[in-house]
Amino acid sequence: MTTEQQLIAVAAANDSEALEALFNQYLPLINKVIRRFYIRHYELEDWYQEARLCCFQTCQHFDASRDSKFGAFFKLCWQNYATGLVRRHLAAKRIGETQNISLEESVSGGFMPSQAMMDTTTLDMYLCQLPGLFETLTPPEKAAWQRMVSGDHLSEGLTEYQFRRARTSCRKKFAGLLDTNLFSDQWRCGGH
Repeated sequence: MTTEQQLIAVAAANDSEALEALFNQYLPLINKVIRRFYIRHYELEDWYQEARLCCFQTCQHFDASRDSKFGAFFKLCWQNYATGLVRRHLAAKRIGETQNISLEESVSGGFMPSQAMMDTTTLDMYLCQLPGLFETLTPPEKAAWQRMVSGDHLSEGLTEYQFRRARTSCRKKFAGLLDTNLFSDQWRCGGH
């Protein structure tokens, strides 16, 4: 049994010093894989901790009787492990996107999110701004707004291009209204 095989066997048996020695031996390979990936807010020490865990798991699964090299096996395991970390991070990032609701859908009643998914106070504050917004819209924008709220994708009397422009204008005006009124002391339902 070679020194590396002894080190692997001892590390697999929960010896932290043997694991650290093995980790340091393969540190250039670990760094090479780390440079290929990026996870926001992950520092080098976080990556090293993950690499230690992967190294330990690799030691536990390595079978020297198959005439394979530990280095090649660890490289494959570490690349897969790092790829999995990035995938989990990206999946966790998308969770928030799946819980977003469209204001148009909630106003039209086409979608009623659960209480856990929305802050009703914030939605109520947004809805209080709708009467003020409607007063500022041009006739084509009013037609587009009414169609959006009813769930239609085109407005009578407007071409598709005019409808898209009016819809975009409505959204900009609504965002502007929220920006100017969101933090004002006068922002209350019926208190304009």
